[in-house]
Amino acid sequence: MNNTEYIEKIIVSVDRILVDTSTLMTNGFQQFISSNKHSLILEQKKIIIPKAVYTELARHIGSDNPEKNERAMAAVELMSLNKDVFQIENVPLSEDEIAHAFADAQLLSELTLHKSEYNQLLITNDRKLSCDAFDLNQQQSCKGRKVLVCYINWYGEMQCCECARHSTDTPEETTLPTLEDITCPNTSEVFNDNSSYIDGSWNFDWKSSVITLCGIGALYALCKNYHFLTKYVKH
Repeated sequence: MNNTEYIEKIIVSVDRILVDTSTLMTNGFQQFISSNKHSLILEQKKIIIPKAVYTELARHIGSDNPEKNERAMAAVELMSLNKDVFQIENVPLSEDEIAHAFADAQLLSELTLHKSEYNQLLITNDRKLSCDAFDLNQQQSCKGRKVLVCYINWYGEMQCCECARHSTDTPEETTLPTLEDITCPNTSEVFNDNSSYIDGSWNFDWKSSVITLCGIGALYALCKNYHFLTKYVKH
């Protein structure tokens, strides 16, 4: 089974797909969307962007760190150009929420909340978050459907996380594919123990990115209100 077939099998097998903020900001994820957009549309699956994730994006857009700034803008542009494969929680945000956003906790909460009804996939390059998410499968007090965890490598390929690859606890009755269907690369080359791996650099025209932000109403309005984009609009 090649990686394309593996991804298609995973997409068919799950009901909900979530992604964390830093993975959304990687070049590999951009390539993943480009390569698999058709499969997502065909299966009527959307990648869910919870409130805490786009709140973190808003904070990064307002960051003094140029690299984070650029990557966050690129992530927003990616969503605005691919509205048919993203589902964004569009709710007003406060300045305090932006300053204190922590998406990992909400992602775990979302997975737990919907575990009884849906098979779910979390895409994350964060080792600790992937382990915590996969451990939800072992809960005794809240049994339910399967939680899969995968990461995106430099080439936009989706691979099983190390914690899932080494598991032998997949129930026999499940119809989900095992995460050992393909050979996983050495995860030490992709994961960082303390944070998420961010690779490469996205280059795009700032003016065009500001224009495409109009398609992501909440983030655009938010950034405009807090003057996050002022320096880009002037040029």
